[in-house]
Amino acid sequence: MPRYRSSIEVPVPVGDAFAFVTDFRNAARWDPRVVRSELLTDGPIGLGSRFHLVSFGLGKEVALPYEVTTFEPGERAVFEGRTLLFRYRDRIDFEPIDPTADGTAGTRVTYDARLSLRGPLALGNPLLALVFRRIGDDALAGIRRGLLGLTLGGEPSAGLDAPTPEEVRRIVAMDDRPVLRNLQITLGYHRLSNALARLYGPENANWCTYAAWASKTAGTFIRGDEVRGELRRLLESKDRIWRHLHTLHRALHGADPDLKPEPGDDLGPILGVVDEVGRFIREGNRIVFAELGGLFAELLVELETHPGPDEEPDWKRFERFLERLRPGLPEPDAVEPTGGDGPVVSRPRGGQDLLRDSMRAHYAARFETDPKKRAELLLLGNALGGLHEQTRLQSCIAGALDAPVAEILYSRMNDALVERLGRKLLGPAQEVLHRLITPVGEEVAELVRELSTRFLMRLPIPGEVLELGEDHPAPPGGPLYPPVLATIEHAELAATLGRYGAEPTRAAGLPFKARLRTRVVGMLARRGLHRAVVPWSAAVDWTELGDRMRYIFVYFRSRQAQASLLGAPFDRTQVEAILAGRVPEGPL
Repeated sequence: MPRYRSSIEVPVPVGDAFAFVTDFRNAARWDPRVVRSELLTDGPIGLGSRFHLVSFGLGKEVALPYEVTTFEPGERAVFEGRTLLFRYRDRIDFEPIDPTADGTAGTRVTYDARLSLRGPLALGNPLLALVFRRIGDDALAGIRRGLLGLTLGGEPSAGLDAPTPEEVRRIVAMDDRPVLRNLQITLGYHRLSNALARLYGPENANWCTYAAWASKTAGTFIRGDEVRGELRRLLESKDRIWRHLHTLHRALHGADPDLKPEPGDDLGPILGVVDEVGRFIREGNRIVFAELGGLFAELLVELETHPGPDEEPDWKRFERFLERLRPGLPEPDAVEPTGGDGPVVSRPRGGQDLLRDSMRAHYAARFETDPKKRAELLLLGNALGGLHEQTRLQSCIAGALDAPVAEILYSRMNDALVERLGRKLLGPAQEVLHRLITPVGEEVAELVRELSTRFLMRLPIPGEVLELGEDHPAPPGGPLYPPVLATIEHAELAATLGRYGAEPTRAAGLPFKARLRTRVVGMLARRGLHRAVVPWSAAVDWTELGDRMRYIFVYFRSRQAQASLLGAPFDRTQVEAILAGRVPEGPL
């Protein structure tokens, strides 16, 4: 029987955590595949309580009955059920953990789930096991988000105003604290997103909504801990790299018999290569917030002086506001890494015509009363803003994914060896050591590219994780596009999406494997055997602007009505720490 078992720790008291998770009426809030859920029995939840869940799987809705078979308040609960095809059992354990530094009580939640096909179909359990891990990961991540939401009072950013243009500039200038700056940028986008949602309504996500989740993903590389940890695990599993390091250290011992270093001593320079990729991500995060975060903060200030949505727009005054934007189309920034571990320095090139048109679309949407026309105007504004910033980021993205890892590693290891042996002793053996370090660099380069692609090509958003290299899926339990955007009538929007193969999506330029995968998935989806996807929307090569924009445009359109995106990317305790100028403790 396929099994999933994993744990999380959350800053929520055991009693609150137990009450939330064991009430399976909340399952739709934390399991991205659950469409709705209800309690079938009367009275308080306990032993014998029965639930009816409707899950979205295999391209259709599936009814899943559950009954509570074990119920020990504050400690554990077991839920079991079966259908014609499946039998399943979820055990959830709760354990108090030491309070955080600020005295907040915490809980370790262990989720132990089993799922099996019934009867002769059980022969398919090995295939089921391949996808069950991902199902479990998504559910446990949702439990964590749901529990953290308990600390937010349902409205995480209540009372938080949008950052002013002056605050945006202060955040951008935090060059000496890049991790905290990323956290403040992410929270800043969320604050801007909520302010814009109050203007345009929560039924439409705005560019800052998407930017908050993208910035949080960028923070994984900017902080580096998670990526370095994964790289260390990969390195420790690669026998060939360790053989190369042992050969290198035998040579070092020959150069200096008194020196007895261990191969693990060289993991520092190797793991430090992650910082090289992080430098490009850090700069991209900074320049986009400086420009677009600043512009949206200025837009909010400007709109305070304009007529209300029930009045006539003042286009003359708004055009004067737009005069601050440079004429011309955007170009990729000129990017140049500084020496050593210094930052990447970028210089903007080109103009801001796309931003000007984006702001015009936002302004027009402010006064539009037809829901479809307003949704299309906001999608146009989001798309043009996205195209502008992705064009500017081209050099940073290419620098992160195509970094010369082998050369960087050679330089770092050479510096470490000079420090260890001294330049005079190392000099005669330089050529031999170069030959020994080179294969290590080549192996590590492949691992770093794999990791960079894995982390940069996955976008966690509320309820799911999007794989950017795969065709874009429909939201869990919903259609590919919200009804108001099922068809595109706005001529400029249709032309913008069509220019990058996003309306309609098309196979031109995609490699054979991608085209074949799309056809197979489409065939399965039509038969209800796979979640629906937007065909040909995968970003095969994230360094190619056209590939990125096709996926991003489809993503913006597909998720524009997804209210959960407006939720805060951090819990209340984390928000308070970030606003106070501190990096929160624990996982982010």
